[in-house]
Amino acid sequence: MIWGGGNSEKNIKKICESDNGYIIATIAGDYGGAGFKVVRYDIENNIIEIAKREDVDGGKDTPWYMKTHDNFLKNAPQQAKDMYSWFNPPADFGNVSGQTIELFGYDGDAGCHSKSYYDYNVIENYVKITKRCSKCESDAQDICTEY
Repeated sequence: MIWGGGNSEKNIKKICESDNGYIIATIAGDYGGAGFKVVRYDIENNIIEIAKREDVDGGKDTPWYMKTHDNFLKNAPQQAKDMYSWFNPPADFGNVSGQTIELFGYDGDAGCHSKSYYDYNVIENYVKITKRCSKCESDAQDICTEY
């Protein structure tokens, strides 16, 4: 077992090595993504750390919180303890720009799909939610919210 919470190597979704001496892994959570983790391994110092997440550690001043609070959060105090279910947890790595790695999460069911976008700052070990898009068969185009 690694990284607590019952996760093991079977829960690792993706791994990448950064240019600044870290290995980054995305760890699957429970059904629906609750409890997902982004883990940073410092190669030189042999230290594993779980990244802080904007949805859990960011607080009320973050853009995603201010945009979604009135619509969702006032009725979801239990979700605030872990992961808001309308964000797909990061599973794939995208572009790298300096110390920031893009992360993406996907989901789909019954003719609908969604994609969540994140920026992961390797040095700060922090995951920020940047955008969420969704579309159902009846929609003409994706409906996106930027944070």
